[in-house]
Amino acid sequence: RQYWAFGDAESIITVDMHGLKIAAVQCWEARNPLTVAQIALLAPDVVFLPTQDFFYDDADTHYHRDMQYIGRNAHTFVVSSSLMMNWDQVKEQDAELEAKWREIMPDMPKLFPGGGAAVDPWGRIIDKTEPFESRFVTIDVDRDKIRESMALHSITDSYRLKGDYTLYVGGKKLTGVGPEEIY
Repeated sequence: RQYWAFGDAESIITVDMHGLKIAAVQCWEARNPLTVAQIALLAPDVVFLPTQDFFYDDADTHYHRDMQYIGRNAHTFVVSSSLMMNWDQVKEQDAELEAKWREIMPDMPKLFPGGGAAVDPWGRIIDKTEPFESRFVTIDVDRDKIRESMALHSITDSYRLKGDYTLYVGGKKLTGVGPEEIY
């Protein structure tokens, strides 16, 4: 998925990469409950969530909380990165735009501070970069952690359980109309 789509849940899909089930959404789509519900129903192991937003603590943003919301409700790992560009690149493309941006943007060495973060299936931040830090965030995707996170949630509050209140024990259906297995 390479475009922003107002949280259009129908177009969210998963792909298999190296034995992992991967989904991707962008930016403020993370704030749409239908997006989160669709992600949960697809049950990916990892969700990639790039953004242009600032999402480090001093930027007065809620992006980490959006990532945590997805991690907790979809029982998945969430990995995000934020845009960082050189001012010179913008000036070369459009000097007038560069001048207007400099009027409203904080005095920063680059346009947008960049950064990355990773969240586990409990919604805990497990890695994050500082503003302007150039490194990758890392995660160890462990499906057992996904299963463990599901055990700590009520069956009435998890999108991933399809909302039918089927009772599962050890991932296997005990009673109800849901799928035979949830993991």
